Amino acid sequence: MTIAPPAAISSLILTLSADASAEAAALRALAVYPGLEIGDYQRPWLPAVLESATPKDVCAQLQALPGVVFIEVTFVEVPNGAPLPSLP
Repeated sequence: MTIAPPAAISSLILTLSADASAEAAALRALAVYPGLEIGDYQRPWLPAVLESATPKDVCAQLQALPGVVFIEVTFVEVPNGAPLPSLP
């Protein structure tokens, strides 16, 4: 039996493309991305909160989405007593 690592909570600021079609594609993809809660978009920045046991991997996947230019990790919370996951 494999035990899943606990989820870390990461606060992110995503910078989206200035290109309108790429920006729209990114917003659509991010709105339905599992474990990601997005905030109010203030062009070109989109605040978000990510809950994931593999935040580094998820941030790499988000960075690869068309229209996502940059991701800044502003805060990471790891559950008390849990081993550190691979952080972004």
